Order: sequence, then structure tokens, then C-alpha cells
Amino acid sequence: MRNEALACWLAFSYTPGGYLPPLVFCAVFVLFFLGTPLAASLAGRSLKNNPADLAAPLLLFVPAVLARIEPAFVDPQLLFVILFALMMAISWRAIADRRGDLYFIAAFFSIATQAIWSAGHLNLDRLESAVVIYAAFGILATVVPMVARRVDRPLEPRYGGGLVLIASLALQLFLSLGDINPAALWALALLLAILNAGLFIESGSGGLPAVSVGGSLLSWIVLASWWVRAGAAVGVVPSLAVLTALTLITFAGHAWVNRRSGLETADFADGLYLGLVGHLFLLFVSTNPAWSIPTWPIFGTLTALTLTASAVSLLTERRALHVAAGSHAGTTTPAIGDSRGIHGDDILLVPAEPVAATSRDRFAVVPPWRKEVWNHPEAMGT
Repeated sequence: MRNEALACWLAFSYTPGGYLPPLVFCAVFVLFFLGTPLAASLAGRSLKNNPADLAAPLLLFVPAVLARIEPAFVDPQLLFVILFALMMAISWRAIADRRGDLYFIAAFFSIATQAIWSAGHLNLDRLESAVVIYAAFGILATVVPMVARRVDRPLEPRYGGGLVLIASLALQLFLSLGDINPAALWALALLLAILNAGLFIESGSGGLPAVSVGGSLLSWIVLASWWVRAGAAVGVVPSLAVLTALTLITFAGHAWVNRRSGLETADFADGLYLGLVGHLFLLFVSTNPAWSIPTWPIFGTLTALTLTASAVSLLTERRALHVAAGSHAGTTTPAIGDSRGIHGDDILLVPAEPVAATSRDRFAVVPPWRKEVWNHPEAMGT
């Protein structure tokens, strides 16, 4: 009933400026529910695995609500210091008693609080504080499951951490559909990177390929939503920088998971191709003259993405990834024993501008998907 009482008070009786009582009572009740089993054991009674223990992480809805309705939390320090301390206490109890559900619920409300505050209060003046907050909670979210496995008390269910992170990504998608300050792109991109790093660690450690694949796919959807709503206000170079960063994270994360799980695990390897979604974004950018001229940002990004795909294909021995990224189209010197390279005499230049109607020059280009090598990477003809 304590949770319901706090919820009703925040909904019907709260007035701006009165944030201290609910925040203090939230912390007191969380520590009370966490400490009750310890006090009971000292008294010779056992209260482990009591359903009432869930009240502790569920009470973290209070900081999330205050982040939305309290104007004073434009300055986030007090709110997030208390939240971080409560998260550490709940994490300790979750590991000690093998109660993964306590940690997973608390982690969801923690990320929800960060996202809600970002959507409502983040601007360039507060960007530095936001980066520190996101980094601190990201490190905590990454370290807690690792410590649990190290002390042989893994958090169960093993897919719980992945589900919390995917739910947090879905929350970011919801927030990206609303009004967001363009300056929030950088901090939200950092939060996106932290969530993806956690997904890859949980996926690789738990042997759950669907977690990393689903998380990467949802991350691209979130970025697309941000791009449509805030890309023009942020600018082409910052937007392409975020695109490049997410592509590198996707490639690096899936490559790490692939290597950790074994090259024979096809389900993990398939996630590598989600890194090619970045090329689709560039295709969209190239259709807009306002974004694609001057050309150096888009072609510089294309070069970085293509080289990354080629490096990952060599690391993971996925040759089709190299072909799909388009690297083969620029190879003018064939490898030893490989006749698929393009010889210098066979290169034709395709003009970026329309050819004059009086020109008799011919520019025949065969798209990659019509070549034999597209469907059969081992094909020797091209």
C-alpha cells in the first residue's frame, strides 16, 4: 500500500517545490524493504524470496515521476545521486540473494528516469552533467551482471537483462516521437550506445543471439525516428557522426559476440549484417541535395562504413559481408588466384551531373545485385 499511497499523492496532491518528502520517503522505504530479510535472519527467521521484496525496486517509479513533474530537477544532481545510491543497494541485495528480478525492475526505472529527464530538461548547458550521469549508470548496468557471474551468483532469468535493455530502447523510441531538444541527440545517442554495449555483453555471456539482433534492429528504428524529427536542426555532420558511431558499435558488438560464441554459430553471425543499415541511411541522405552537397560528409562516411564492413568480414570470415558492403566494386587489383578484380582499363566514369543531350558518350553500369557474385560470393566471374 505504500507504493499506491505515494502514487496517489504524486498524482493528486503534489505541488511544484515539494519534491523532498516523496524522495526521502522513497529512499527510506526502499532501504526498509531491502533490510527486512537481513533483520529477520538476525532474529532467527527467514524471509528470503518474499514477494514483498519487489516493493523496493517498484518504488523507484518516484524518481521517474519527479523527473517529469518537478521543475527544480532541471538540475539533476540530487535526483540522480539518490537514485544511483538506491540502485547500488538493490543490486547488492539482488546478487546476495540471487534475486535477479529485483535488479531488472530497478534497472528499468533507472533508465526510464534518465530518458524522461533528457526529454524534458536536457539542453547544451546541461549536456556535460548528462554525460556524467549516463556514463555512471551505464557502467553500473554493465558491471552488476558481470560481478554476479564472477561470484557465481548469476542474475536469473538469464534473459532478464536483455529484456530490460530492449524495453529501455522501446522507451527511447516512444520519447523520440515527442518534442525533443535537438541538443538532446548527443546525450540520447550516448545512452543508445551504452544500452547496445550492455545488450552485446548480455547476449554473448548468456548465449542469446536474439537479444543482440533485436536490440540492434530497435536501435536503428530509434535513430531513424530521431533523424526525421531532429536531423535538420542538428545538421548533417553531427547526424552523420551519430550514424557512423552506431554503425561501428553494431559491427564491433556483433563481431565480438560472434567471436566469443564461435564462428559456427550462424544466429550470431547474421546480426553482423545489421551494420549495413547505415548504408541505407546514406542512400536516403544522397537523395536530398541539401544534405549531400558538399559531398565530402556523405562520401567520407561511406568510406568509413565500407572499410569497417571489410575489416569485420575479415575478422569474422564472413565474405558475403565484404561483398554486400560494396567494397568489391572498388577493387582494381585482384588478389592472387582471384580473377574477380576490376582492371584499370575496364573502369568507366559515371558523371554525377546529367549528361548533355548532345553527348554521344555511353555510361553502362551493371548494378551489384545483377552480378553473379552478389548471390554467390565465391563466384570467380564478375
